[in-house]
Amino acid sequence: MAAKFDFESLDKPFEADWPVVVSVPQANGKVVEQRFSARFRLLDGDLAETIAMLRTADGPAEDIYRKFFVGFGANEEQTLTDELLTKMLQRPYVSSALLAAYTKFATGIPEKN
Repeated sequence: MAAKFDFESLDKPFEADWPVVVSVPQANGKVVEQRFSARFRLLDGDLAETIAMLRTADGPAEDIYRKFFVGFGANEEQTLTDELLTKMLQRPYVSSALLAAYTKFATGIPEKN
């Protein structure tokens, strides 16, 4: 039996830790999956709007990612700084993994183990 929907939760900001799977490129067309836990904040509005903002951003993408990627999960020892976020987003495989994980988070698609 499913849990009853909590309508009161709609009036509160929602944040949760969520797994991010990063496919790190290796030699000969291979990848190694690496994982970390991110703290995401659910943005109001349409997910497509957030993705469009990222694709058409005139300024630094960090500003947009900072709106939904607010830190690392409770089990991570790393602290999210502006410098670290910039380094992470300079790697396309990291920025795309963050966006893919946020999309699953925002749409309620569970991460497969």
